Amino acid sequence: MNAGPTYAQRIADWALGLRYEDIPAPLIADAKARVLDTIGNMVAGSTEPLGKAILRAAPAFGTGADAAILPMGLKVPASTAALVNGTFGHALDYDDTHNATLVHPSSPVVATCFALAKTHALDSRALLVAVVMGNEIFCRLGMVAPMAFHRSGIHPTAVLGPTATALVAAKIMGLDAQAAVHAMGISGSQASGILESFADGSWVKTFHAGWAAHAGIVSATLAANGFTGPPSVLEGRFGLFKSHVQRPDETLDMPALTRGLGIGWEIQSCSLKPYACAHVIHPYVDLALNLHERGVTGDKIAEIVAPIQPGYMPVVCEPRAAKVAPQTPTHARASLPYCIAAALVRGDLSLDAFAPDALKDADVLSLAARIMPQPDPTPTAPGQFRGALHVKLHDGTQMELGQNHNRGSAEHPLAPEEIAAKFRANVAQSLGPEQTRHILNACDALHMGGAVTDLIDLCLLADQQGQPSAPKPTIITPT
Repeated sequence: MNAGPTYAQRIADWALGLRYEDIPAPLIADAKARVLDTIGNMVAGSTEPLGKAILRAAPAFGTGADAAILPMGLKVPASTAALVNGTFGHALDYDDTHNATLVHPSSPVVATCFALAKTHALDSRALLVAVVMGNEIFCRLGMVAPMAFHRSGIHPTAVLGPTATALVAAKIMGLDAQAAVHAMGISGSQASGILESFADGSWVKTFHAGWAAHAGIVSATLAANGFTGPPSVLEGRFGLFKSHVQRPDETLDMPALTRGLGIGWEIQSCSLKPYACAHVIHPYVDLALNLHERGVTGDKIAEIVAPIQPGYMPVVCEPRAAKVAPQTPTHARASLPYCIAAALVRGDLSLDAFAPDALKDADVLSLAARIMPQPDPTPTAPGQFRGALHVKLHDGTQMELGQNHNRGSAEHPLAPEEIAAKFRANVAQSLGPEQTRHILNACDALHMGGAVTDLIDLCLLADQQGQPSAPKPTIITPT
C-alpha cells in the first residue's frame, strides 16, 4: 500500500519550487537583514581565539579555491568554507535564534550559501530565496519537538541544521526532488551535537553551526553523485526525531513541518540579537541596564532574585558555582548571573563585557554572587522570552522590574538602524568605514540581483580580495 509522500518529499517539493515572487516583501527585507547580521557575526567571530584556532586548522581539511573564508580570503573547498564561516557566525552567540526552539538558523544557512556561491554562480535574489527557505525549514524542524533536544543535552542547531542546509545546498546545486530527498536522508546520519560544553565553557558548541553547514554540503554532494539516503529520515522509527528524542514524556508534532507551509512563516518568530549571549537572558539584561540608568549601583544591592522558566535553568543558571564566576567568554555568554551583573555594573553588555579581563572584574563577580535565579511558576507563551528582577537594596528599598518580550523579537523588533549599528560594531576591528558602508549598501540592494561573489569580495580584507592566502603557521612549544 502506498502511504503517500514522506515529510522529506513534501518539504523538498515545496523548497525546490519556491520562487522569489512567492515570498512576501517583509520576509525579503528580513532576509536581507539576516544576511547582513550574519556577515557581521562572522567577521567578529573570526577575531576570537576560537576563530583563529579553526582558521589554523582549515588548510588541513584539503586544498581548493571553491570558496573564501571571511574576512581573511583564504581559498578552500566549499565544505571547509562552510565549516569555518558557520563557526565564525556562532562564535559569539550573537546570531539569530528561533524563540520557541532555540535553533540558530542563519549562521549555517548563510555559510552554506556563501560556500556554494562561486561554483554555482549564485545571484543575490536566489540567495534571498535560499535564506528564507532554509531558515523556514530549520525553524519548522525545531517545532516538531520544541526544547526536547535541550532537555536531553543535545544542541538542535547541530542535529537539525544538516537537514535544512542539505536542502539549501540541493536547491543551489540544482538537484531534482529525488536527489534533494536523498540529501536530506544522508544528512540525518550526520546529526550530532551535545551540550556538554555548557559545563566548562569550552568552544565546541560554536562549531555546531559550522558543522551543520559542512554536513549539508557533503550530503547534497553525495546525493548529486547518486548516493542514497532514506526518504523517511524525519518520521521513520529510526529517523532523526525518534532516535534523538527518546524520553517517554516528549511528544512529536510532525505535522508542524508542513502545516501552512508557504502561507504562515515560522521565521517571523526568529529574533535578532542585541546582545552576544544566550537569548533567554536578553530581557534580564534590558532590566539591568534600566537599573543602571536609574543610578542603582552594585554596591547598593543586597540581593537580586531573577525568576526564570524552569526549563532554562540548567542552561543558564547551573551549575551555580560556574555561572557566578565563569572562566571563559563562552561560559559567560550562557550565564544569567554574570550577564545581569555585567550589564548593571558596566552600563552595557557589549562584546568587551566578555573579554577575558572583564571576567575578572571584582565588582561584577561580587554582584553575580548576589543574583539568585529561581524557577518562575507562571508559564510563558510558546516562544516568549520574559524577564523579571526583584531587587532588594541594603537600605531596605525593594524594586520589581519586568519585561514581557526580548528586544529583537517580533513583538519588540530591532530597528534597521540598530541592526546596522550592531554590524558596524562587529566589523570595526577588521574592516574600515568605507568598506563597511559598501557592505551595508550591497546587502540593502540584494533584491536587485547581482553576483553573490561580489558581496563576498566586499567582505574580504582589502589585501586579500580575490587572492589566495593562508594563515601564518603557529609554532607550539612543548611544556
